[in-house]
Amino acid sequence: MEISLVGEGEMLITDGNGKRVGYDIDKNRAVNEIPGSHVIDFAGGLHKNVPPSYELPYQKSGKPYTIKVSGKGLKKEVDADLEMVGPGFVVGFDGILLDPGENLSVTVSADGQQLSFTSSQDGQTPDIFLTPPAGPDKPTYKFEIGGIKPNPGKTVTVTLDTVKERLFFKDNDGKKDKYDVRVERTNANGTKNFYENKEFAIGKSDNYEMDFSKWDGKGEMCFEEDDEGNGFDDNKCVEEPNEAKPGKKISLLVSDNPFRFIAARLEPQRLK
Repeated sequence: MEISLVGEGEMLITDGNGKRVGYDIDKNRAVNEIPGSHVIDFAGGLHKNVPPSYELPYQKSGKPYTIKVSGKGLKKEVDADLEMVGPGFVVGFDGILLDPGENLSVTVSADGQQLSFTSSQDGQTPDIFLTPPAGPDKPTYKFEIGGIKPNPGKTVTVTLDTVKERLFFKDNDGKKDKYDVRVERTNANGTKNFYENKEFAIGKSDNYEMDFSKWDGKGEMCFEEDDEGNGFDDNKCVEEPNEAKPGKKISLLVSDNPFRFIAARLEPQRLK
């Protein structure tokens, strides 16, 4: 798999065994403790502090990766995107606003089906996106959860269940928050469907399940809330409207990051 920071900053990756690759900010030096990992230097120039990408062996153990992003060498706030490309999937964090001297932490499961982000002291949180693998003659999905502004130091977690076709998202800041939920489905015949719900919020908690297994591609999406903290099995489905306009594609993963076009051009080469 490959992990890239599309934008300026430094990155240190720790695998499930505690081994690291990247730049150790505390000791001010590069490290590579993961056998079989490779460093891919960014060759774009542009007078920007763009870190290398890192290729790592796929961890079958399933233990998550912890990725620290640092703005130690920055002179002003930057907009960066963190992407992880694994066997059949692309996931990450879009629109990380990194301040000079700021350190942020994210975790990504080895299968790309659970991601979490701990907000900075100013409460800024990027959009979390997941593009999971799909089987033959089955639709492919892109999911994006964003718009949330949690309290500083609090964590947003998104988990995907591809078997039951559920997406779970929650935060732990103790206050009621609103989410932006976006889904793009590409069907086996090449047609696409879009779902969008801005400032989504139901019930009392911020612990949700989205059931996309029976979505018709046009209308409402089924959501449940775990307000009692005992799971979703006994909760009623709430049909939330689709705000995506018919015939008009919604914009997933929109970013002002000037390096995103570079990542898009390099993607086919990365996946070889």
